[in-house]
Amino acid sequence: MTMAPKPTHDVFDAGGRGLQHQGLRRANERAVMSIIGFNAGVSNAEISRLSGLAPQTVSAILVELEKAHLIERGEVVRGRRGQPATPIFLNADGAFCIGCEISWRHIQVHLIDLRGQTRGTIRKEYAYPDANTIVADINTMVDELMATLSFSEQFRVLDLGIAMPSHLWRYIHLVNAPPEQAALWRGKDLAGELSNATSLAVSIFNDGNAACWAEPDCLSQTPARRLPLSYGVALCRRRHCWAEPIMGRANRKLGQSGVDAGRPRG
Repeated sequence: MTMAPKPTHDVFDAGGRGLQHQGLRRANERAVMSIIGFNAGVSNAEISRLSGLAPQTVSAILVELEKAHLIERGEVVRGRRGQPATPIFLNADGAFCIGCEISWRHIQVHLIDLRGQTRGTIRKEYAYPDANTIVADINTMVDELMATLSFSEQFRVLDLGIAMPSHLWRYIHLVNAPPEQAALWRGKDLAGELSNATSLAVSIFNDGNAACWAEPDCLSQTPARRLPLSYGVALCRRRHCWAEPIMGRANRKLGQSGVDAGRPRG
């Protein structure tokens, strides 16, 4: 007899357990969506068990999420013990986001749907990240990706996430950028400028931390890979992810342990 696969928990515990307290419905919705995202095809009963929420609460949340087009129901599964179960999935077209990597030698922008699938990618190579042109470049790439969506889908693009080296201005001389670039980057309000240009909410993250959050290896808690110079680091242990500034010392020491001498690579 084949055993059914064990449901997967959100390793970062980003709302993996629901809260019963009144007024925390949004947290409960996030818990339910996290479980569905990590366990495609999960049933109402399984969501209730994994979240700790009452079955009636889960059912009410699913109705609201379905009205918002954030989830979709599959065909009823019959032939198992107990009542027939309806698998629940995230609706890939329910929401979108833009992800942007600013690296030392390139910039890469992705359009990502609610299931985490990449719908489109645009990449541009350069000699160094230019503070004078970076906002215009990202805005152009975002516009090109937005144009691939329908008119109604464009209103479901929720935000723009930027992954980039922390304190880029400190190390930009290592890629032979002009001296004035350090001062330009140090005083730059990148999030504000991008928000004004794209009309999207903008969040900026250290690229090393962002890689840990996205890397499937973190979910299986496999050993970390070698880290290039000046990358951040996040540690995953016991369903939690520690990142800057809490892990500032580990960021420096762990990063140095896997660094090859030389310049940063894109």
